[in-house]
Amino acid sequence: RRKAAYTLIDLGENSVKPIVQVIADAPDTVRYIGAQILGRIGSPSASDMLLSLAHDPNPYVKNEALRAIGKIHRPELVDTLTHFSLHSKTAESRAAAIEGLSSLRDPSTSSTILALMSDPSPLVRKAALAAIGKQWTHLAIQHVIHLVTDTDETVRYIAVQLCGVRGIKEAAQTLHTPLNDPSIHVRTEATKSVKLLQDTTAIPHLITLIKRFDGPDSESALKTLRDLTGNEYIVQ
Repeated sequence: RRKAAYTLIDLGENSVKPIVQVIADAPDTVRYIGAQILGRIGSPSASDMLLSLAHDPNPYVKNEALRAIGKIHRPELVDTLTHFSLHSKTAESRAAAIEGLSSLRDPSTSSTILALMSDPSPLVRKAALAAIGKQWTHLAIQHVIHLVTDTDETVRYIAVQLCGVRGIKEAAQTLHTPLNDPSIHVRTEATKSVKLLQDTTAIPHLITLIKRFDGPDSESALKTLRDLTGNEYIVQ
């Protein structure tokens, strides 16, 4: 099946019509793979089938279709993905629709993505963060800063990373908190973002980190301290 899928993708537009004909009444697995293939091909002629699969009773097929819709780049489908991202009952479908929106790279979707950064589900917040990272807008700054202290570890990790990568100077003080995060991954990423922001006010917090922890986080903190101060630090 994998080899057949790759062959169909390589055929491109020529394989769209046969795929559509096959998956219309096919088993769940075939519909799921079909949605994936149509998304990879990215042909606008697959839009009707993908829209149909977006209402599929099988949640896995439905979510794969939502991701694929964003890859065929039909501007008129923005409203469809926006509706699913805001109103789908399951977090998985809302997150899949956000992935679809992010593939479109359409600035008009930014307001929707920003709104979903406050979704009750961490899965959706994570998808929204990843999406806004791809189509950055300064309007996201306060949303990202807020999520640096989110209850979900993965959300905190992505938010901390975005603060550094996007050079959010306003996040400097907030980034002191994740330097003492329960997660070693969040702490490590926080040291990298502090370095990118060249935040010398974080030096006392970095020193505390290397005294409390021993691992990739403290090693990264030492590198950041060297970069910020030009001095070598020895843990005692």
